[in-house]
Amino acid sequence: MALQWPSADLTFSTIPDFKGLENRFILLVDLEEPDDLERLRKLLYVGMTRARAGLWVAAHEGLRGYISSMAERNMPTVITDVDRAAPTS
Repeated sequence: MALQWPSADLTFSTIPDFKGLENRFILLVDLEEPDDLERLRKLLYVGMTRARAGLWVAAHEGLRGYISSMAERNMPTVITDVDRAAPTS
């Protein structure tokens, strides 16, 4: 049987192994409070930028504020990028 990417099935990967790939929907799960916030920031960037249509994040409650502030800081850039990529009629 030949492998097909993207798979029609549910796939799993660690964030570092998924770098350079993307998928329509991404579920980031099992995020815990790290000792190194810079490493977390890099992992979140890679994980969150792989989603083309939808992103869902399940993280330790202690990370809620960190992830929310990251989203607020970056939302204007995301909206601008989406607007640029939208087809014009």
